[in-house]
Amino acid sequence: MDTLWRRVRFSRPLRPHVTSFAEQLAAEGYSERTVDETVRAISHLSRWMLEQGLEAAELTPGQVEEFLRARRESGRWARSMRLFRPLLAHLQAVGVIQSVQSAPQRTPVDELCETYRHYLIRERGMVTTTVNAYTQTARNFLLGRLVKGVPELGTLTAQDVIRVVLDECRRRKPGSASRYQSELRRFLQFLEFEGCVSSQLSRAVPRAPRWRDAYLPRALKPDEEDRLLKACDRGTAAGRRDFAILKLLSCLGLRSREVANLTLDDINWRHGEITVRAKGRCEQLPLPADVGEALCEWLRDRPRQVEFREVFVTISAPITGISASGITTVVRRASRRADMAPIGAHRLRHTAATAILRAGASLSEVGQVLRHQELQTTAIYAKVDHIHLRELARPWPGVVR
Repeated sequence: MDTLWRRVRFSRPLRPHVTSFAEQLAAEGYSERTVDETVRAISHLSRWMLEQGLEAAELTPGQVEEFLRARRESGRWARSMRLFRPLLAHLQAVGVIQSVQSAPQRTPVDELCETYRHYLIRERGMVTTTVNAYTQTARNFLLGRLVKGVPELGTLTAQDVIRVVLDECRRRKPGSASRYQSELRRFLQFLEFEGCVSSQLSRAVPRAPRWRDAYLPRALKPDEEDRLLKACDRGTAAGRRDFAILKLLSCLGLRSREVANLTLDDINWRHGEITVRAKGRCEQLPLPADVGEALCEWLRDRPRQVEFREVFVTISAPITGISASGITTVVRRASRRADMAPIGAHRLRHTAATAILRAGASLSEVGQVLRHQELQTTAIYAKVDHIHLRELARPWPGVVR
């Protein structure tokens, strides 16, 4: 049976490219009706281009805006520019047009940040996500030092650095403030290496008082975990996807980035294992039966026409892999549906560690599941091991046990 959009009559300028574009939309998960409506709107643009004597290679965003304006002035219904941006991107990708828009002129801030990015990758060996965070901190700092479009670093003093840190840390939580100080200190060290600032400025960044392991891991109670899982409507594809995500987080203690990075090739059904990739490492974990069943339920609904290999993708078009922040959003939405205070994905990692410990596992075994490189990182969970802590507790004077 022929698809609807193939019945649309097309004029010459865009006719050679409509098939590839329509197939791309279908591959991204758009319905046949949406593809048909999009192709019909593009056919009107192609007819207008023929009347104007324009070729496909001459199409620009400005001409599309002119086409839409002409449609409205003639009293005909016109789509918005949003519908035609994917077409322009497709024509650029296949080499028909040079660029959708002219590349913005690089500023001194862009050039310095790019040099800093290469330094972090080449000299410090940082992974992409860490590089992005450090570079963004550097950019924000430089934007606050602009003088006529150029960052003024020659007059930067220790008092300036302290003022910036205090202003920034007032609106951050302790952990975020500590990360910001480390990121800014690293950037100032880079500027010292480049000879842009004094060699003493990185030492001016205050160090926030932070006692290691001064907090308790905040795990969910068993009934709260059950409520969270039951908040996923497993009668829908989105609910089955969210349920599988929550099972991976709460049973295996995966990080949100690790769940987002999980691909179809990382699941070894024959051996009952999954490959976890994060922080530049690749490790195998056993796949519990209940987690495997949740994954199977979702994979039966996962769109098959997409080229992405990520296990978890969006339900609505355009279908793409879910990011780490998207995984956290899934958890927050589920907590709201369960009438709980909003929680993040890392809370479920604490929940998994606490459950494993209460089941009788040792701290070293918990560290193996959580893939900690140092046992000291896992030692924080000793504070919630109430069974063994009770054995260490000494009786209160005068109380008969």
